[in-house]
Amino acid sequence: MGEPRNSPGYVIAAAVAALVLAVAIPVMARPAHAQDSAGACVTGGAVADASNTGLAADCGVLLAVRDTLAGDVTLDWSADRPIAEWEGITVGGTPARVTELDISGRWLSGTIPAELADLPNLTVLDLSGSSLTGTIPAELGGLTNLTELWLHHSGVTG
Repeated sequence: MGEPRNSPGYVIAAAVAALVLAVAIPVMARPAHAQDSAGACVTGGAVADASNTGLAADCGVLLAVRDTLAGDVTLDWSADRPIAEWEGITVGGTPARVTELDISGRWLSGTIPAELADLPNLTVLDLSGSSLTGTIPAELGGLTNLTELWLHHSGVTG
């Protein structure tokens, strides 16, 4: 019949289950359209090498967050153009991945999407000179390769 609810074994099992859900729900809540966009990046031509799934994933993340980040501003990011030609995007490394996102001085009016943390090779994130609102997502703390974060002259708090 199982352990009584007040037993140590039950309490530990419930705590572990809660912890698993706390970790899994944010991951499951990530927009499905990021994955859909990754496929469009390959078929549309943004990522020429279909075997570079990492760059396709980066492309999908950027397309999924484009409008949230830009707000009323237009970014020229499109699955129909090579990602290396997108404004503010630097691609580097082997295999190629997005290493820099520098869209400073474009007066973006959106918010910083937590999904930017899904760009694991990002070394530079420059969103300075913007009208962004909201807070800095805690998820950006997981960007272990990030060496430069520029947010001056923006409306971001936190």
